[in-house]
Amino acid sequence: MTQNNYKVLVIEDNSELMEQYRLKLSHEGFNPLVAIDGEQGLLLAADERPDVILLDILMPNMDGFEVLRAIKNNTSLNSIIIIISNLAGPEQVERAKALGADNYFVKSEVTPSVVVNKVKSLLNIPEEKAS
Repeated sequence: MTQNNYKVLVIEDNSELMEQYRLKLSHEGFNPLVAIDGEQGLLLAADERPDVILLDILMPNMDGFEVLRAIKNNTSLNSIIIIISNLAGPEQVERAKALGADNYFVKSEVTPSVVVNKVKSLLNIPEEKAS
């Protein structure tokens, strides 16, 4: 595992799931940042300018669609955005993509390992070979 300087912001209101992603990202050499809701996530995104944002849709105060719209409207933020949501309907996926999401995963169908591998692929980080 090599260290990289990529910042990955996890915006997720389920603290247990957020911690799973934080640990997996950290273990894979990323610099993980976490926010428990959309408002906190937006503030952190503006301050830290993460390379990738893992974003939940169903959250209190400000849902993921609002967060996604705000991030895409902020021209100083150029983050890759991956939605990880319980919403599995095609209309939600289409809405997220129309708002600028780079990828969409359904929580029940994906593991943190799969998501982190997608992050690596979107950042063009080569897979490490087992020695």
